[in-house]
Amino acid sequence: SAWAKTLGTDAVFATAFVKRDGSYGAAILSEAGRVLHAIDLPARGHDVTFDAVSKRSVVFARQPGTFAVVFDHTGRDEPLTIASISGRHFFGHGVFSADGA
Repeated sequence: SAWAKTLGTDAVFATAFVKRDGSYGAAILSEAGRVLHAIDLPARGHDVTFDAVSKRSVVFARQPGTFAVVFDHTGRDEPLTIASISGRHFFGHGVFSADGA
């Protein structure tokens, strides 16, 4: 996959999770389950998608959440939180086209 190529591994997985202290995060994991990169989330996350063009991942809030967090899964750049407009929410999922749109 494109994720695996950017991290120099055979396969990678992405997941949102709940920490032991009750806070939330998202992580990129190796095929063996080793954490390759993790970020904090403002609330419960749901789906994670990857843009092969920009080499960034996006984790979406669990429906009806109001945030999406864009992050460089190699950890070079700080995560960027995008808030939905007032009165709207995200549906937990997203996808990029092959050209990065």
